Amino acid sequence: MSNKISFTRTIGELQGDVNNHGDCFHYGSFSGCDSECPQLRRGECEVWKDNLHIICDDTELMKLYDINIVK
Repeated sequence: MSNKISFTRTIGELQGDVNNHGDCFHYGSFSGCDSECPQLRRGECEVWKDNLHIICDDTELMKLYDINIVK
């Protein structure tokens, strides 16, 4: 687990967040989406089309989301 997601979960718990908002909320609310988002890495990103710029810079993510770029 990345330090970023661990940190954001801890902050949520310290603030009394008992409504597990999920990794997308916790990770993204800290400093936005990036290629290390656990939900994106698991192939569970609900807004992956909004993150194509992130996905297309990462070969593993392109395979996961079945994106083919023809040059």
